[in-house]
Formats: sequence, C-alpha cells, structure tokens
Amino acid sequence: MNRTLLLAFLLIATSCGGKQTPRPGPPSGNASIQARLLVNGLDQPVDLQAAPGDTDRLFIVQKTGAIRVFAGDSLVPRVFLDIASRVSNGSEQGLLGLAFHPQF
Repeated sequence: MNRTLLLAFLLIATSCGGKQTPRPGPPSGNASIQARLLVNGLDQPVDLQAAPGDTDRLFIVQKTGAIRVFAGDSLVPRVFLDIASRVSNGSEQGLLGLAFHPQF
C-alpha cells in the first residue's frame, strides 16, 4: 500500500510542473482611447440595443421603465416606450433589458 501511495504521489508531483511559455509583454505603440459624453439626462440607463437592420438608431433602456432612442448624434425628445407605471424599480428590480423580434 505504501508503495502504491508513493507511486501515486510521485506521479502527481511530476505532472504538475510542465514547461511554461513566458507571457508576452504589453503591446508596443501609442494606443489612445478617449471618452466623450454622448447623451445627458437619462435616468439609470442599463441596456443599449440596436434593432435588427437599423443602423441609424440605438435604443436605451432605463431601469425606471422608459426606453429612449438615440438617433444621429442626439437623444430623440419623445420617449419610445414608457411602462414606468408597471415597473417596480427598487433594489435590483426594474426594466433591465430589451429584445427585438427579428422582423421588427
């Protein structure tokens, strides 16, 4: 039994130290990322979706129960859908997403 246990231990110990390839370093060059504010005045935005085939508009879901549309370079003044009266938005509740029918 001791011999079997010793053999199992040696097998496990020798299989754990395989050859490791070194990690590549960080990419070289001057990567530049800038953030800019596109939309102001939203109430707890939680999701952003594009309708199938629609490249002109983005639909912004607000946790409070409203869906707004971002078109061109600004927020459309009119609310696309408002179901705030049907949504409880306390804690982790609320309108949290949006899915479009493929033929929308």
